[in-house]
Amino acid sequence: MAIKNTHCSPAAASSSRRIEDAAGSVIPVAVLLGPTGVGKTACALRIAEQEGWEIVSCDSRQIYRGMDIGTAKPTRDSSSRVRHWLIDILGPAEEYSAQRFALDAAAIIRGRAAAGKRMIVCGGTGLYFKALCEGLTE
Repeated sequence: MAIKNTHCSPAAASSSRRIEDAAGSVIPVAVLLGPTGVGKTACALRIAEQEGWEIVSCDSRQIYRGMDIGTAKPTRDSSSRVRHWLIDILGPAEEYSAQRFALDAAAIIRGRAAAGKRMIVCGGTGLYFKALCEGLTE
């Protein structure tokens, strides 16, 4: 498991998109990606608590209310200590997509940056992260 700071720079991918604030400055975002159950959430929580950051979930299952088993969602205690985004936002019958995630996550990152907050994108859905950083089509 590795953590790196990224802003989805052109060096990372030829068709990358940057998350920029209203003034056009790139917003730096920490990223923690990997498979379910390896400790990403605990690691992100420690970093977020130490640094005063917030966490954006990059998980295609944690967005659904009631899908708690097998998703390694943060506990209520964890969520009360550090603000988590994009968790339990939809009912299980509602549709969600990588494109919608990219739009939602970018809006959250921009909004929280405007409020002076840094973010960690943490999760295991690589397609969601790809959509956020590179987009899905040209």
